[in-house]
Amino acid sequence: MIEERVLDSPGDLLDAGLACRNTFGVQPWYRGQDRAEWLLRPKVARPEVVPRKDRVKYESGVARRFMRGARTRHQTCPGPTEFPAWLFLMQHYGLPTRLLDWSESLLTASFFAVFNHREHEHSGCVWVLNPGRLNQESIDHPGLATIHDAVGDLAMQLPFLGNEHAELKPAIQEVAEKIDRGVVALEPDEVDVRMLVQQSMFTVHGSNAAPDESSFPEESLLKLIIPAERKGLFAHALASAGVRLSSVFPDLDHLAEELRDNTFIVCPPKERGSTAADEEGHE
Repeated sequence: MIEERVLDSPGDLLDAGLACRNTFGVQPWYRGQDRAEWLLRPKVARPEVVPRKDRVKYESGVARRFMRGARTRHQTCPGPTEFPAWLFLMQHYGLPTRLLDWSESLLTASFFAVFNHREHEHSGCVWVLNPGRLNQESIDHPGLATIHDAVGDLAMQLPFLGNEHAELKPAIQEVAEKIDRGVVALEPDEVDVRMLVQQSMFTVHGSNAAPDESSFPEESLLKLIIPAERKGLFAHALASAGVRLSSVFPDLDHLAEELRDNTFIVCPPKERGSTAADEEGHE
């Protein structure tokens, strides 16, 4: 059973992060979610987004249509065989993919868990992951995968292949099937400034992997719960530390939103108002 800890103060958050770093022996990855009950499930695996029986067909079809239509709409598109870059671009523009966003920054992940703190109906959470242990137990791969090694490159190609990976060479097909049954912790190349400031990492979820945290080894995960009534306190502490909307999303749209709504600038936890942002989680 995955361990859960309830946090009472921002200090508890930092203590938990340090304890995880010492326990794991490696840099943990973090993922913040606005609601603690949400599963660790990429968008393409959510039945309300894509029916499971159509998932593989949907992935490959949408990916190819996106590649065909992107060049007239985007100045710096990847090359036709640069599948990882295409998948990152699809994720960036909100298409359902098999990628799940993580961060090496505990504070950035916590921002996503408490951003909607004015809605006090739901507790948030920060997932903590040991990425090396995940890869070792899920796909028998030592350390992190990257797009420059065989495992990482193949994991990022599968959405574009659809059912065609059955035609791969036997040795490669065996690896592809293992990847498609598991979850891969992948360290990406930084292709966007948002990935830089958010210290982005990704898990790549196989189409035959369990669509929830049961696809992760229990010992690789920890769940930190931020109670609904404490979200305002955590949000104010993060803002005081410089972690706010315009720093997590370094573009003019989010800067204007922050200034327009006075988000996290001077309001203490007890003062609340409306905001136009509606970030569902760490995505």
